[in-house]
Amino acid sequence: MSLYLPALLQAIQTRLSGDATLLTYLGTGTATAISTTFGFPAVDPMGTTYPRICIMPISETPDDPFKSRRSLIGIDVMIYAVETPQSGGTGANAQTSLATMLRIHERVMGDFPDQSTSIPSYGLDWWTPDFTAQTGLAATTYASETMVFTGFTNETDTEGGLRCFRISFSVGLNKRSA
Repeated sequence: MSLYLPALLQAIQTRLSGDATLLTYLGTGTATAISTTFGFPAVDPMGTTYPRICIMPISETPDDPFKSRRSLIGIDVMIYAVETPQSGGTGANAQTSLATMLRIHERVMGDFPDQSTSIPSYGLDWWTPDFTAQTGLAATTYASETMVFTGFTNETDTEGGLRCFRISFSVGLNKRSA
């Protein structure tokens, strides 16, 4: 894993965790439902609360122009929710409605089309991650380009009874000039 991926994932997690409306839709009111850990039912710890969001890097394509290093990073934001209630369907295992899933999806995407400046007030599409608040080499060495939505899939896990909305983004990272 490249040294800037942890900083990028942290910036995305911080952005989503700062959205109080999104946290309300997740049903927790806290950022614990947004993580950068693998979000597969087979490895989820017992008692995991749904819906939840997992942020994962899925690809990196290096681009080495003449004087700087640039990488194009693919990021998946996965929204997991219970599709089939388990053990009576209460609490953490309660069924999540499609309407709630779509509201969460809308908050992750953001409101950039509604903004005259095309800078979203929430969400990830057309948002530019900022590493300056972070410590370490990534904060001083790399600059981010604007994140762009690249696709959406709706998946189901029939064994685990979960539904996954997978929202894909692409973001370029550039090494700052010396």
